[in-house]
Amino acid sequence: MHQLPKSVSSNRAATLNPRRKRANALDPRQQQSHQVKQFPQKQSVPAWLKSLIAIQRLSLVLFCGTFGLSALGYGYTAYTQDTWKTQHGRLQRLQRQELQQATVAENLRHQMAETAELPSSGLVDPTTDRLVAISSASQRQAKSPVSTPVTKSATPSNLPTGY
Repeated sequence: MHQLPKSVSSNRAATLNPRRKRANALDPRQQQSHQVKQFPQKQSVPAWLKSLIAIQRLSLVLFCGTFGLSALGYGYTAYTQDTWKTQHGRLQRLQRQELQQATVAENLRHQMAETAELPSSGLVDPTTDRLVAISSASQRQAKSPVSTPVTKSATPSNLPTGY
């Protein structure tokens, strides 16, 4: 058989068998070595641009901080107003109940006074000879029971007139 040059035979084999061509193309031994190019070094950034970037970052931090604080302030204000509203309603309700209870107590006191004035109530006017002294148990044991008539003294008392 007639021999073809090596380059022609490999091309012919590649056209006859396409899988073989792909395998050769991906085989690192068959590929030519390429040199890795280095990226160009970073160019120095001008000072004015660096300062603008720093100002931008600082203003972003200040904006976020201000926004966060204002959101917290708004939330606190809304919370305190809501709490005040509920507590104020509760206070008004308690004040109404207190007024109603005071009114009921005063009406009962008035009713009892009117009932006591009726002759059929069985109550008598208090006099000095009908007074009963009540003392605690420890005072009763320490003192012997002595009955002394209580007399109204002519000297004014040191107690206020309400007593």
